[in-house]
Amino acid sequence: MTKCSLCDFSFNGSYTRVRAHLLQLKGEKVRSCPKVSSSKLVEFKKLDNEATLKIEISKKKKVPLPPLFDEGNQTNKDLRRLKGLLESSFNIQARDTLDYEIGRMFYTSGLSFNLARSPYYRSVFSYAANTFSLSGYVPPSYNKLRGPLLAKERIHVENLLEPIRNSWKHKGVTIVSDGCSDPQKRTLVNFMEVGPDNVVQIITDNAAVCKAASMLIELKFSSIYWTPCVVHTLNLALKNICAAKNTEKNSVAYDQCFWISQIAHDATFIKNFIVGNSMRISMFNRFNSLKLLSVAQTIFASTIVMLKRFKSLKKGLQEMVISDEWSSYEEDGVAKAQSVK
Repeated sequence: MTKCSLCDFSFNGSYTRVRAHLLQLKGEKVRSCPKVSSSKLVEFKKLDNEATLKIEISKKKKVPLPPLFDEGNQTNKDLRRLKGLLESSFNIQARDTLDYEIGRMFYTSGLSFNLARSPYYRSVFSYAANTFSLSGYVPPSYNKLRGPLLAKERIHVENLLEPIRNSWKHKGVTIVSDGCSDPQKRTLVNFMEVGPDNVVQIITDNAAVCKAASMLIELKFSSIYWTPCVVHTLNLALKNICAAKNTEKNSVAYDQCFWISQIAHDATFIKNFIVGNSMRISMFNRFNSLKLLSVAQTIFASTIVMLKRFKSLKKGLQEMVISDEWSSYEEDGVAKAQSVK
């Protein structure tokens, strides 16, 4: 028989029913404790989460680290003896063990290897390794990371931003927004809310929805102006130049620029033929010190960049296709190789 010290309710049951009674959980056939207030419930749930976490950690089997050397190999035995001479001076084994521990942290938690490129990743271990007064240090827990440490970091960032905020009233603010999509492919436009009195202009791309939104903003706030993105404007112009379509509205641009599309198509054909085979890439690298560049599907300026690179590679490409090595290459694509030449 169990009796609640808060509401004096008595019931039969184990820890599971006691937990359901205090945490006001349903499905355990025991009524919730009416004496548990909202604040007390939060405290109980926090204790329950910490206890659950400790149980999960205790259940995890500790997997030993891999051996630094193969015990049965005579060569490795000699290496171990040599390593022992250096161990006392450079503490190599401790360094290797720490490397294994850090690696396991990445592998078991699914951390991105790009984290190792972060300057903060290196600074935290350098600080810990070079600070002798941290003996017995325990890293911050889950709750500390998501609670007080995060709150302090936010306050710190807010303080760093304060001088910038103070300049808004005197210098004005330009909001530059860029469209992106969430995991459900819904369009998002993210920007920092700074107040209409501080905003001078808003810069977006030239999409119809952005232009329509800008007109609504200008109607509501007469002091805010919309400016189309120059990069997007130039990209649209280059689209009309590099991928001119033969339509009635675009006849002038097509007559003047259709040859650019043909050259870009030829350059793409050459690039795809070379990069499509490792032997051809190896041959290309022997005649050229620069690499071929790919074209992004939606950024038409990259077509100009690709053709500029081809111009830089012109001499090397010519030497490659008139070489005996190119002529004697008879693997798949002989006809294409002749077309490339």
